[in-house]
Amino acid sequence: MLRAGFESKVLFLLFFSFFVSMAFASGADVCAAACDADTIRPRPVRLGRVRARMTKGDTVRAVPVKLASHNSLTYAAPLNGSPGVVERRNRCQTLGIEEQYALGVRLFDFRVRQGDGGAAVAAHGRIRYDADIEAALRFLDSRGDAVVRLMLENSLLPWRRTDDYDWFQEYAITLVARYVNVSFVCGRSKVGWDKVARNLPDEPPIDQYIWRRSSTLNVIPKPARHARRENKDNFKRLNDTVWSMFDFVELLFE
Repeated sequence: MLRAGFESKVLFLLFFSFFVSMAFASGADVCAAACDADTIRPRPVRLGRVRARMTKGDTVRAVPVKLASHNSLTYAAPLNGSPGVVERRNRCQTLGIEEQYALGVRLFDFRVRQGDGGAAVAAHGRIRYDADIEAALRFLDSRGDAVVRLMLENSLLPWRRTDDYDWFQEYAITLVARYVNVSFVCGRSKVGWDKVARNLPDEPPIDQYIWRRSSTLNVIPKPARHARRENKDNFKRLNDTVWSMFDFVELLFE
């Protein structure tokens, strides 16, 4: 009887060890499969009503929406003006073009004026910015799905407009020939809204959720304050039908 009891205990231990080992193996396989899935396929994430995707580099890309950034090149360091005033009144973006693209921006608002030697300089009003326009366009050209709203930040002085217009028209022709995978639109002047670069089609419909002058007393621009207050609420307006343009696009995803 003792022998039979001993044998039953041995059999119980053998069966118990077998089931434990199978459970560990199954758990390891599940874990390995999950790790492989996370490595190979990005995990879907929901941001409000916009479908988004988290890639391996923790980059958020909203799809599919028509997201546009206002004054896209103002992330760069200003070349003139008071830094504090420029930061509060003229800057409209803090992320570079590649970072804006990673967030889902596909329409970029490039404002330029003629610099020294005829080179193009990024500008917003009278403020010029140290943005590498050619590098930005090379990046967008390599992606092949970007739209650039090209505008001339022309002088307020009427006698300088002819020179500004001639330069901008030639500049637009050069860009279209050089960056064939970028869709350039608009080609108008900031002052007067004149159609200068006639080789460019007009811009598509754009809903602009940016700071606007609401009265004769409200004349000081406040793009950052407006974006902090309104962007999250305006996030739900993003859609895949009409372009939605924002200042400080990163605030949409905070």
